[in-house]
Amino acid sequence: MDVFRGVLASVPDAVEPQVRVNPAGLDATSDAAFVGRCFGTHWSAATCRSYLRRPSAGTGSVRIILTIGGRAAAGCGLAYRILRTPDGAYHRVGVIVAAGTLPGDRGRGYYARLLDAAIERGAALGCVALLGFVTASNATGRGLRNRGAIAVESSYIAAGPLAPIAGHASLRLEARVSIQRWYGHTGSSSDGSGAEKSIRFCYPTAEVWRAQHVERPHGIEPVRLGTTTRALVEVVGDTERLQWLEGPQRERPTAVATLAAGAQRARHRFFMYSTVATDRTLVQRLGLRVVPGYLMALATSICHQPTVDGWRTMPWCVQSCDRL
Repeated sequence: MDVFRGVLASVPDAVEPQVRVNPAGLDATSDAAFVGRCFGTHWSAATCRSYLRRPSAGTGSVRIILTIGGRAAAGCGLAYRILRTPDGAYHRVGVIVAAGTLPGDRGRGYYARLLDAAIERGAALGCVALLGFVTASNATGRGLRNRGAIAVESSYIAAGPLAPIAGHASLRLEARVSIQRWYGHTGSSSDGSGAEKSIRFCYPTAEVWRAQHVERPHGIEPVRLGTTTRALVEVVGDTERLQWLEGPQRERPTAVATLAAGAQRARHRFFMYSTVATDRTLVQRLGLRVVPGYLMALATSICHQPTVDGWRTMPWCVQSCDRL
C-alpha cells in the first residue's frame, strides 16, 4: 500500500494535485516512512516528532502534503522560529524542513506547488520570511532563489574518523556538566562571542530553548571547554554533531579543533553547521572538509521584501540546532 493511502483514503481520486495542510490521520510513523522514501535515508518516528512536529515560537509546526488521487507524492514541514536582528527587532519566520518528492513523481513541478502553499501558510501566521537551509547544489535553493530569496553563505563542515586534524592547541574538555543555567547566556552581550551583533535565532523561554537544543531524538551531551566556552554535542550513529557552541570568539578555533579531535579519538565522524565566515578558513586550516551552502530567506509578501533584503549584508550566527 502506498504511503499515506490509508490515512487519506477518504479523499476522492483526483487528476490534479491537491495540497493539504496537516491531513487527518497523519502520524509520525507514516511520516517517517514517507520522508525516508523521499530522501533514501532512514527516518524514525522519534526523529519526525522532533524535527517536524515540535512546537516553537508559540505555534505548532505543520506538514504540507501534495497528493495525487489521495496518494502522497511530495511534502514538506514548516517550523516556526523567531529571529532577532542587531537592532533589537524580533521577526517571526518559518523554516522549511524536509522538503521532498518521491522518486517516481519528480520533475512535475510539485515542489513549486508546495513552496507556494508554504508561503501562503507562513504569511497567514505573520511570518516575515521563509528560511531554507541548502547546499549550493540543492534544488530547493534554486526554487527559493527563483522567487527572489536572498542567499547567505553557510558551511557544512565534516571530518572523517581518520582524517588528520592539523596541529592545534587544545582546550580542557569537561563532559557531563550541568546545563541548568546555560539558557540566558545564548547570544548575550557579555559572552564575547559577537552573537549580539549578528542575526540569530531567539528562544523566548528556557523551556523552548531546551526543547530545541537539548530534548533531541538522539540525546545531547553538554560539554564545557576551558572556563568560558560551552557546547552541545549530539551523537547520531558514528557521527558527533556539534549542535551549539557558545563562548568568546578568540576561543572558537581551539574549541572546534578540540571537539573534532575528540570525535576522532572515539573513532567518530564530526559535523557542524555554520554561517560564521571565519569558520570556513578555520576548518580548512584544520584540514576539515567544507561543503558550501546557503541560508535562503524569502519574503512572504512584497511589504516584507525591504526588511528581508536588509538581512543580506548583515552577519548571521546560526548553528546546527537552529535548523532542525
